[in-house]
Amino acid sequence: MLFVILTGCDSTKTKTSDEKQIHHIVLFWLKDSGSPVHWQKIIETSLSISNIPGVLNVSKGEVIISEREIVDDSFDVAITVTFANTDDMNTYLKHTIHNDVVEKIMPLVEKIVIFDYVDHANHKMP
Repeated sequence: MLFVILTGCDSTKTKTSDEKQIHHIVLFWLKDSGSPVHWQKIIETSLSISNIPGVLNVSKGEVIISEREIVDDSFDVAITVTFANTDDMNTYLKHTIHNDVVEKIMPLVEKIVIFDYVDHANHKMP
């Protein structure tokens, strides 16, 4: 089921001439929350996604615990992948390396939440 969620991020938005970079944020809740071994396995496994054509940057890390009520600090691991455009993100989502990563980490994961957004730096919102 989570594989469907990950592959269901396929964007159908039309690219515009002023489109900026795409950021694909993936938050993971581990089955064994707080496990350094599982955290490390997700981080190490995710290193290979930088080899997918169109991936500009991959950043990964752990949650910062916060006392602010507005902050959701319940996840364990975060990965952000940056692309030049939605076509590159869609290529990434269908790539065999991405599928292999998903297959390897899914046994460790309880929940995944994904956010995709277009970076419109220096552009006014419509």
